[in-house]
Amino acid sequence: MRSNLITIVLLNYNHSKLIPRAIDAIKNQTLKPYKLIIGDDASTDNSIEIINRNIEGFDWITLKENKKNLGVIGNANELQKSVTTKYFLSAAADDFLLPDYLERAEYLLNKFENV
Repeated sequence: MRSNLITIVLLNYNHSKLIPRAIDAIKNQTLKPYKLIIGDDASTDNSIEIINRNIEGFDWITLKENKKNLGVIGNANELQKSVTTKYFLSAAADDFLLPDYLERAEYLLNKFENV
């Protein structure tokens, strides 16, 4: 099942060793996000290759590659422009979400609509 409320934006810069764990944690959520948008901030390691390998076959996951390094805030701002849901979660490549994180978040967002 997928959320209609929450998109996750995942920021990456030269974290090829960590990004698979972050992507897997999102792919394995009990409630999938509406979209996962990964923003690579002009990494100089093999992040792009690793990300592409880990998102193949998942049509709700997209990769946006910055041509030049925008920094954390610039990358986050650029990704936020692609969000169409009411809420979004900004995460970093070294973040790890517990399997029911999104399910709990959506439950609370629905329960407390004035959040």
